[in-house]
This record gives sequence, C-alpha cells and structure tokens, in this order.
Amino acid sequence: MIDQLVEGLQGLEEVLRSLSVRSAHFIPDVVSVGFGREIYESSLAVRKLAHSETPRMANICARTAFEAATDVMFLVSRNDYDHWGARARVGELLDWEYASDLSSKVPLDSTITDHLAPFDASAAVQQEAYEWERQCPGKGDILHNAFAHMQAVRANRPYLHWSERSRSKLVSELGGQDDSVMMRSWYNLLSIQTHAAPRIFTDFIDVQSSDAIQLNVTIQSSEERERIAALGIGTACASVQAAIVHLPALVEAG
Repeated sequence: MIDQLVEGLQGLEEVLRSLSVRSAHFIPDVVSVGFGREIYESSLAVRKLAHSETPRMANICARTAFEAATDVMFLVSRNDYDHWGARARVGELLDWEYASDLSSKVPLDSTITDHLAPFDASAAVQQEAYEWERQCPGKGDILHNAFAHMQAVRANRPYLHWSERSRSKLVSELGGQDDSVMMRSWYNLLSIQTHAAPRIFTDFIDVQSSDAIQLNVTIQSSEERERIAALGIGTACASVQAAIVHLPALVEAG
C-alpha cells in the first residue's frame, strides 16, 4: 500500500503543478490549490512516519489530509463556487486573527508566539478583495460579503467551520445516500485514533518471570506497527486520489 501512496503523491504533485489560478475565480482557486497542497504535505508526512517508530503520528497527518480532501470536495462541488471559496478564505483569515489574540494569553517565550501577533483579518480582506476586483471587476464584493457573513455567524462560535457544518455532517453529505455511513464512520475512526489516550495494548505490558512488570516505551510488535500504519496509509491514499480527481475540475470548469 505504501507504493500506491508514493505513486499517488507523484500524481498529485503533477496536478498541482499543472493548475493555474483564473482571474475570475482568484480567491476560490487559491483556496482550492491550498487544500491540495495541504493534502500533499500531510500525505507525504504519512509516508515518512507510517513505518517509523511512531506510526501513530502518521494517523494524525492522515486525518489532516482527510479533512483537507473533504474540504476541497465540498468546495469544488458547489454551484456558487466563488461564494464558498470566499467563505473558506475568510474563515482562515479569522482563524489567524483569533490565534493572534490567543497567543498573547499563552505563557510561551515571545520568540515562539511573535509570528502569530498581531493579525488584522479585516485589513487582509481589504487587500485581497482589492486584488480580486482589479483582476475581475465585480468580484471584490464577494469577499467583503463573505467577511461580513462569517463575522456574524462566528460571533459566538469562533471555531465554526467555514462550511457552517460539523465535520461529521460534512463528510456525511459528501458520502451521499449510499456512502454517508461509510464516510462518517471513517472520520470517526480517525478521530478516535488521533485523540490522546493511554493506548494500552498487550505488548505495552511485559510481565517478567520474577513477576516484575516492565512497560515498553515504544511499540515492540512489528504486526502492531503495520496495523497502525494501515489506517494512515489507506486514508492518505484515498485523500490523494480525491484531490487528483476533483482539482482538475477547476480547469475544466473554465
């Protein structure tokens, strides 16, 4: 399965290099390519981590790839692509602004948090809306409207996803009538495997002949490593293929 992932990464890299941003869809195209790059980088990390001493970390990267894949699938399937792309961009800008506010409350050395603060989402929207308007007159207002809308819906829910859906609902919708349960189950499985937990498997506890109990710090069983790696690799493969299928639709749409 790792060979399939390597091949998929090569294909996705070719797709990303072939895409160009269209003036009329400047912001949503940049967002879509950004999601594609997120899938590529996260899946590349899966390849490097899956058979390492820390294969479970591959699952965290695979979850990121899965989420980015569902984001791009949702975005490129919208009839009002420009509006949803603008909301996705505004959602990220508001996230950055919120992160910059939070960084001042985190007791870390300033060299760690300085890159987060300050950030003004409104100023960024103004600049990017100006550029979109310059490239395609009439499109700048789409970003301004998205900013006003997302500010309103996030007033009391700063973590709300730009699609205004929970992740579980989003993946269910993408699965449609036939595959909604499969998609939701897949995402929930990733969630369970990537949240903090003791992860006490049989090979973690080693009872010595003297009845002394020895705890293994790393995963000792190669079978267990392979089992853990399978989820991350399989998820990354599916995410990469989703990007390869859906991103070229941007070019075909003209």
